Amino acid sequence: MSVALGAEDRVLASRVIEIAHSSEALLRCIDEVLSESSTTLQELDGLVALRGPGSFTGLRVGLATLLGLHQALRLPAVAVPTLDVLRLAAPSGSKRTVTVVDALRGEWFTRLFVDGQSVQEARIISVTELDQLNPDCVVGHGAAGLAAALPGVRIVDSPELAPLALRFLCEQAVPWSESTLLDPLYLRPPAVRAN
Repeated sequence: MSVALGAEDRVLASRVIEIAHSSEALLRCIDEVLSESSTTLQELDGLVALRGPGSFTGLRVGLATLLGLHQALRLPAVAVPTLDVLRLAAPSGSKRTVTVVDALRGEWFTRLFVDGQSVQEARIISVTELDQLNPDCVVGHGAAGLAAALPGVRIVDSPELAPLALRFLCEQAVPWSESTLLDPLYLRPPAVRAN
């Protein structure tokens, strides 16, 4: 999990922590980042979160937290696709970049970018299918685990996402859209369903 505060194209403060239960630490991280930058919630221009794909719990916690802050403080907010944000961590000169998030069960949430442009929708694929995309670069969480299966492919593992999300917001001129906080990108139905 990562949290960052930025102004224009600069990151003023950020935190990255590995935790099992993101709900326990998210608000604390937000408070620490605000304190470090001597900023209050009321001084923020807006809020951004990742829409996914990712873990069900992590997405729900992040999006619900931002929705609560948006509703309480009336701050503009938006959620952006994780796989699109990850593309910004690809080294310059990468022609065929696949962004990945480990979907578990031997599968990966992926999106293919050619010369920085998306050429397919986000989807779930196996490592074999990933190799068939002929990437020269794979960027994402857990990507280091793909190195043996993708020899010769440049691997960029687990970049800090919050600063990348701020950069994505600025570079793509993403409009504020609170409705995106209610529309996570799961790509897979939940493992357990209510009857």
